[in-house]
Amino acid sequence: MKNTLFSQTNTTVIPNITNFQNIDKVRSRGIETSYEGQDVLIRGLDLTAGLAYTQSKIMANSGNPASVGKYFYRIPLWRANVAATWRATSQSAVMIAARYSGRKYNTLTNTDTNPNTYGGTSTYTVIDVKFTFRPTKRTELDIGVDNLFDHRYYVFHP
Repeated sequence: MKNTLFSQTNTTVIPNITNFQNIDKVRSRGIETSYEGQDVLIRGLDLTAGLAYTQSKIMANSGNPASVGKYFYRIPLWRANVAATWRATSQSAVMIAARYSGRKYNTLTNTDTNPNTYGGTSTYTVIDVKFTFRPTKRTELDIGVDNLFDHRYYVFHP
């Protein structure tokens, strides 16, 4: 990506100025794979999964040279998700899912060394569940819980 607009501190001027500026070049390379299957192993069990590896680095930044070679803002090296949905009857389904996000940075210079606090961005693995009931063809009732075990993680704030 060239000329990525980003709010950053220009360290090449005195006094330093923080505003929206271009980051000259950000390079992202990676691989992603996904799977989706119906009636896997048993009738009524659907599975979806995804795994991504992304290395996103700042290649040129004339406004903040200290950020060159650092990982780009909030893009983790690894992300993964998996979800299983069991269609118990034609009217009901139960879903359980897991989401993972690896280490990422909340500063362009990767100086945020404590990701598990306000202002940081943590790694996390969370479990979500949902129950769906369809009393009629045009009505669907859902109840679910995201982050079932209340795992505390931060993406700038909890």
